Amino acid sequence: MTAPWAEGGVHVLTERLVLRTPTEADAEQFAAYRLRNREAHGWTEPPRAEEYFTADYWRRALGPVPGRAMADTEYRFAAWSLADPDQLVGLVNLYNVVRGPVQCALLGYSVDVAHMGRGYATEGVTAVVNWAFQEADLMRLEAGVLPRNAASVRVLEKCGFRRVGTMRRSLRLAGGWEDHDLYDQTNPAHRGSRP
Repeated sequence: MTAPWAEGGVHVLTERLVLRTPTEADAEQFAAYRLRNREAHGWTEPPRAEEYFTADYWRRALGPVPGRAMADTEYRFAAWSLADPDQLVGLVNLYNVVRGPVQCALLGYSVDVAHMGRGYATEGVTAVVNWAFQEADLMRLEAGVLPRNAASVRVLEKCGFRRVGTMRRSLRLAGGWEDHDLYDQTNPAHRGSRP
């Protein structure tokens, strides 16, 4: 099989991972990832229809992803193991990219249940933050996290994010509306090169 990052798009390499823009060709791996992690991630995500866990859903969902990166509105990164190129280890995404005077994006991430506790989230998030601040020249990144999600809080803090407050009833999850703590990080080397 061809290495999953051979198709082009945005690529970020770390010691153990290659993070790249996913495409429709990744639909089977995404469906398997979501199904495998349904229970482990379910309490931190909105309710999902059964279709969400199918390759057909992910073919449709991933189709526009490269175009959104080209349009500078969203950057999604699938994190693949360098040691096992067929292994989807996690996801790191930059949503709602806003330019102009704001220069900000929202960060989201997850790690496969079989790879939790091995530092992959910290490694992937650090790499994407560096890419966002250097290549994309964003000024600020924000991330919302459930206060009881201690593992995710640790990842954000290790990656240089700081807690700035609580967003009340900010996201409807499986158990209802939940508060999220807001974390952010700013770019000390922001060039202001993007309009």
